[in-house]
Amino acid sequence: MPETIFYQKHHTGNFVVRYGGQEIIVLKDAFSKITGVSPEATLGSVEADRMQLKKLDFNVGGK
Repeated sequence: MPETIFYQKHHTGNFVVRYGGQEIIVLKDAFSKITGVSPEATLGSVEADRMQLKKLDFNVGGK
């Protein structure tokens, strides 16, 4: 089941991404490739499945 993640462009050009109380910085090209979000985006949210969350390096519970 998809989860909503929130992102904001960091001054370095990468993305600050938030999910479930976690906050990480993801390289813009990696974030774009994994989620489909444009590298030019500045702020928003997107749905991500468990595999995408793991690829982004979020800690997700369960298997």
